[in-house]
Amino acid sequence: MTASKDELVLDLLDRLQTALHGRYIIDQEIGHGGMAVVYRSRDLRHDRVVALKVLQPRFTELLGPERFLREIKVAARLHHPHLLPLYDSGEADGLLYYVAPYVEGGSLRNRLGREGRLSVTDALHIAREVADALDYAHQQGVIHRDIKPENILLEAGHAIVADFGVARAISAAVEIREAGLTEAGMLVGTPAYMSPEQATDQPLDGRSDIYALGCVLYEMLAGRAPFTAKTAVALLAQRVTEPAPSCWSAGVTATMAVEQVTARALARLPADRFQTAAQLVLALGLAERDLKHGTPAPSAAPPVVRVAALAVLPFVNMSADPENEFFSDGMTEELINALSGVEGLRVTSRTSAFVYKGKDTDIREIGRRLNVSAVLEGSVRRAGSRLRVSAQLIDTTDGYHLWSATYDRQLADIFDVQDELSRSIVNTLRPRLVGEASSPRVVPPTTSLEAYSAYLKGRYFGNKRTLEGYRKGIECFEQALGFDARFALAYAGIADGWAILGFDYFGGVPPREGMPKAKAAANHALEIDESLAEAHSSLAVVGMLYDWDWPAAERLFRRSLQLKPDHLPARLWYSQFLSVMGRHDESLEVIRRAAELDPLAFIVHQGIARSLHYAGRDEEALAECRRILEMDPEFIPAYEIILRPLCAMGRYEEAETLALEGVARSGRWSLLLGALGCVYGRSGQRDKAMAIVAELEERATHQYVPRFHVALVYYGLQDETAALREMERCAAERSGVVLWVGTDGYTTWLRSSPRYQRLMQALKLSR
Repeated sequence: MTASKDELVLDLLDRLQTALHGRYIIDQEIGHGGMAVVYRSRDLRHDRVVALKVLQPRFTELLGPERFLREIKVAARLHHPHLLPLYDSGEADGLLYYVAPYVEGGSLRNRLGREGRLSVTDALHIAREVADALDYAHQQGVIHRDIKPENILLEAGHAIVADFGVARAISAAVEIREAGLTEAGMLVGTPAYMSPEQATDQPLDGRSDIYALGCVLYEMLAGRAPFTAKTAVALLAQRVTEPAPSCWSAGVTATMAVEQVTARALARLPADRFQTAAQLVLALGLAERDLKHGTPAPSAAPPVVRVAALAVLPFVNMSADPENEFFSDGMTEELINALSGVEGLRVTSRTSAFVYKGKDTDIREIGRRLNVSAVLEGSVRRAGSRLRVSAQLIDTTDGYHLWSATYDRQLADIFDVQDELSRSIVNTLRPRLVGEASSPRVVPPTTSLEAYSAYLKGRYFGNKRTLEGYRKGIECFEQALGFDARFALAYAGIADGWAILGFDYFGGVPPREGMPKAKAAANHALEIDESLAEAHSSLAVVGMLYDWDWPAAERLFRRSLQLKPDHLPARLWYSQFLSVMGRHDESLEVIRRAAELDPLAFIVHQGIARSLHYAGRDEEALAECRRILEMDPEFIPAYEIILRPLCAMGRYEEAETLALEGVARSGRWSLLLGALGCVYGRSGQRDKAMAIVAELEERATHQYVPRFHVALVYYGLQDETAALREMERCAAERSGVVLWVGTDGYTTWLRSSPRYQRLMQALKLSR
């Protein structure tokens, strides 16, 4: 029979009283958390009341006494008026404990429980004292990692930060993976206050504590944490994908300085926060001074923020011919590209901005979801050789227009219009930009209007992300070259199209047909313009998927991102390259940066799910896939990816249901047929799996079907001979997908096979 929670606590109390007899008298429990219990106790040696905190036995076993006590000693050396000192620590009857002063005033959590929210004056005062303590600790090289109201004690009107020791000790122990903490489900930190980098298991510095204190400050002002959700996973996902709400949105009447300091502390990117706690102390002090001098709170208009972020929404095609939609879309993309080069201005990438195409969404909601302070929207009317472009820049905090203009020009003046429009936007936003913002520079990529029009049409089709769209896009790019044989971007478009078609995951054309064409086009583009990031990216993809030249591929990916840091395809492919190399932490870092740049792009979140799966983090991969399909059930690639973590966890019934749905929605795409066959094989339904093989083989008699799609079924059946036969056929065809055999969870059962190991050596992937 399993003991109840109360029985476990009583057993812990009995053990503790016996083990510490003669040193401490345990009075009463005053706090209880997931990892520890706190008792009001009496220190017999010094005749004083203390708080004695003991870790739960299961965590004691996992942490180990030596490391815990060694790290506690580091915290014991900290001395600051706003840090709770440590009196004692040790091990007693297998229990780890430490002792600190007992603070009569209780915690900030107790006060918030009584009052709901605090006055702005009190909130700033408490936050400043906590920031001062953090600044001291950070200078000693100590990060707290668990700042929250429970760990901020209040005594005689002053804040005292507690628990530096336990947070540091547990975090240090987590780094030793063999301790088994991950398997035990231990989460170091509290989800409601964790920084995005802590939530995604990235390296931490003092800016993570600053974010947590920002959460506490927001809660003191608003009466609730900035992010709330029913589960810890959903809560962590929110802070990684959504901007923090403003204090005003929670009904807080605050000065400009208070709103600004809270927003900056809660910035998603560490680089956008206060860089030191000392900076935060100074900002909080200035905000307190403003209150004392009676600086008025804002009414309708929010403060001018220093860092401007802009989204360019898809321009509406107002032409009589709906076929001119490619031109309005192209105009939007060109403006995004031009404005992205402005220092101090963050511009949402195309994929996220185009989520709102054709939708009547409130500007303020768009601003919140994309984390931007302004939105540019407009329309394009094309009639013969005449062009009318109307645009308006709108503040997302209140919906008011900041600027608007209409341009009536000849079509041949399109680049001048783009340049004027971009410069007007930057001049309007200049007071909000950090430092001396550069001016946008629109450089005409061709002197031929016909070539440019064909190029925009090619991009329009390519952005549909379908095999037919890529084929049509290539045709348009080739037409553009007919008008201008030195149009580098058109060659880059051709390279990108053939690289996708030649990747046998999708099944457009055999790799030996598509990849050489991609390589030739990319090289042509670079002969014309060596600084073209798009061409370096396409050449890197060929180096990775076809040439299997790992050093060259990585060098080209890095060059592409050096030239254009926000180039999404380069980030997506480079992340996958790092997965193939087994560098999973780096892969996740690259793809998560892409998510910061493009928060609503399903293709990015698909990449995150894939990288998480290859890193063995299947629960997180599954959650990422579910979010994609909840937002868009028609995003077909997610159906193949979600099956992987489900199969890894043995949840075959759920996997089969989703595989069947994906097959139906995709029109029986051969990739999803292979994935369904894999699920059948894993779940012991051999006859159904072999029926899938028969269907794929019959289809292969009259159209291209990648051997990888057939191999998937044999992976599921765990038919070693057939699976390796298909893998070797993939390698002979210069398959791109075969590169993942070293990290693919479907192939782990094969890895002891000498034949498999020879294949890995042939691919230069043995490690």
